[in-house]
Amino acid sequence: MSIEPAAGQQAGLDRAGRLEELRRQYQELTEEIIRGETAAGERQRTEQESAATQAAEARRRRTAADAEELRKALDDRFRINSEYKDRVRRLREAEAAGGITGADRTRLETLALRERDEALRCAALRAPPAAWPASRVPTARPSAKSTTSSASASG
Repeated sequence: MSIEPAAGQQAGLDRAGRLEELRRQYQELTEEIIRGETAAGERQRTEQESAATQAAEARRRRTAADAEELRKALDDRFRINSEYKDRVRRLREAEAAGGITGADRTRLETLALRERDEALRCAALRAPPAAWPASRVPTARPSAKSTTSSASASG
């Protein structure tokens, strides 16, 4: 009979040991899950920061490129207007010196004005859309000539 209580005690100790081992494993798994969730949160935060940094850099580059294009467009317009003013000044000087008549000066100023306007239109078409005011965005419309000539060329 003394053997049975010893076997029962041993079985109780085995159960208690197994229960303690299971608790330890559970605690380790819980800690591992927490470490994994923390690492995943850190990765997500790092990825978000990286994406925000890349987006900010892309916006900065796009803004710098837009500013450069706008600067070029303004430089072109300034150059065109300066050339026009210089031509008009020279025409007036020529008239004052007696080299051309008032009628010739007027005709040549009108021609210079048309050339300036055409140059400004061409410069505006080369400028990027960001440089155009919203109310002045040019639109391409097919002319009647281009549609009839293409129709007659195919027929």
